[in-house]
Amino acid sequence: KPLQMTMRAIEKVNEGENVPLVNAVIASVNDEARAHGVYTQQMLQCRFQKVYKACRRVSFIEGDQNSMFAYVLSYLRSVLKIDRLTNRRRIDLRSVELDLDSLDNDDILEYSYAAVKAADLSTALKLMNKLRGEALQSAQDWIQEVKLHL
Repeated sequence: KPLQMTMRAIEKVNEGENVPLVNAVIASVNDEARAHGVYTQQMLQCRFQKVYKACRRVSFIEGDQNSMFAYVLSYLRSVLKIDRLTNRRRIDLRSVELDLDSLDNDDILEYSYAAVKAADLSTALKLMNKLRGEALQSAQDWIQEVKLHL
């Protein structure tokens, strides 16, 4: 829900008193959050499920390999791929040292899944920013929404 009306009401109440703390809070609210609102953590976690599926389908498309054949092949690979990382969904990411540059898109998605499941959106955001190719493009909206939330 957009915050514009709420922000106007707070500004109106603050006009007479001009409290510096309230002014600082008002100034810190992002214009996009004012216009469109901010998703709750629960909503972001639910939405991640759809983003995860979409990213998995295009995770093999990197760089300029954006032909229809590449999309079909990536989709088929994602459908036929056995989830070799299911145990990682249950791990505590705080106890694991990750070399983000050595991870492929599938590893990043699995670790992100574990982070979102543990309600650690900050870690999930760091991981999702490391995606490459079409998977990163598919996740851009979710990444922006998490940035607004945090």
